[in-house]
Amino acid sequence: MKRLSALALCGAAVMMSGCNAAAPASSAAPAAPTAAATPAAAAQPTPPKTAAPNQQRVAAIVKELMEQQYGKSFDAKHSCWAYTLEFNGDSHDYCMRADQTQSVEAAGQTQIYIAASSVADINDDPRYVYSQVDSGLMGAFQLAIDAAGQWTVLAASKDLDFGTIGDCGCRKAEFVRLGAGTYGWKFTSGGVWQGVAVTKYSLVAPSDKSFKDLSAIPRVTESDQGTEYSFSIDASDPAKAMYPLLVTRKSGKTAAAPVRVEFDPGKGRYELPAAH
Repeated sequence: MKRLSALALCGAAVMMSGCNAAAPASSAAPAAPTAAATPAAAAQPTPPKTAAPNQQRVAAIVKELMEQQYGKSFDAKHSCWAYTLEFNGDSHDYCMRADQTQSVEAAGQTQIYIAASSVADINDDPRYVYSQVDSGLMGAFQLAIDAAGQWTVLAASKDLDFGTIGDCGCRKAEFVRLGAGTYGWKFTSGGVWQGVAVTKYSLVAPSDKSFKDLSAIPRVTESDQGTEYSFSIDASDPAKAMYPLLVTRKSGKTAAAPVRVEFDPGKGRYELPAAH
């Protein structure tokens, strides 16, 4: 068996009870909450300060990094790097594509964040066919660039698993600032089984030279399909190491007062209080 995300395992459990798989949540999840659900008073993070490295050099760095992480396996037909994930004695093929490159100035240096994702819509190659319980993959990388244009990896994770049917849900992730010197990507992923949606928010950011999902915030839970959560990042104290989240719970047209959720360094994530 290949590695599955926690949500995919949840879906598998539901499937064992007799349900039939449907499309992934990225196409069937409830509509995004309206602007009214976001507290107007929340100070939003300022956009990351972008640097201006030579764009040709950045493109070359992306190619060098992808070859370092996934091998010299570029699939010119599909414009992605072929990669075989080995897990628990099983293997599965993916094709990884670099989707986003973001440049910032942090810790007195130019840094480049690169996000890659598994391509889930290749229909002409049997290697890239996935079942409902096959998670997609995300690659996340943080590099430091010196004045000569040479790069060093600060943090890297090449095969984080999210989503279903080979789709991580991260291809159009939003690049966000999570703290004074912390950046990452926000997106949702999950699945739908027999009309039951289970989706959550992910905040993928550097942690101990790799990347981790720092969020345990749901979007829609299996037990309460009529409730949807949304959140904003509160940057009212821009010097704070990790900004708190303001999480809003909305049932139908009624939105509850936002709950302030601080980053828990012991658990390494943002998590709603048990009462919510």
